[in-house]
Amino acid sequence: MSVVIARSGTTATMQEMYKEMGRKRSGTSSFPSSLRGIGTKRSMAELNLTKRVTFEVPLHISEYLFLYSHAEGITKSELLLRIVEDWIHRSREEKPDIVLLRNIADKLQEEWDKNYKGFKGLSFDRFKEAVEYTLRNASIKSVYVETILNELKP
Repeated sequence: MSVVIARSGTTATMQEMYKEMGRKRSGTSSFPSSLRGIGTKRSMAELNLTKRVTFEVPLHISEYLFLYSHAEGITKSELLLRIVEDWIHRSREEKPDIVLLRNIADKLQEEWDKNYKGFKGLSFDRFKEAVEYTLRNASIKSVYVETILNELKP
């Protein structure tokens, strides 16, 4: 991939650009290739098919993830994705999406009724707008947003 260097207007590869800046290329490591992520990653994020989820784990979990993923030749992301997908499959049998959507709507309705209903500074429409804004920023399906909003009553 080539980029235009702003100062000179010339084109350079990303590697050349990093070299000019005096840094290593992002993602390189002193680890042997057998200890780095195996294989190539498709850029699903560019297709808006993924979303980054980050969280901290205790050190003993991080250490084991490192050992297991490198011993098995898979990335930690692939390992965690398998675990989460298995959990989702089991959870959806007990609580399908519609049940979760109704639970969310019930909690929001309770919040409206207890904390905001009758409050002069916030109308129900404004409350729903705030809920919609929050849900859309969470990047969930539009049909889920609409289902939740339709369950809310003034």
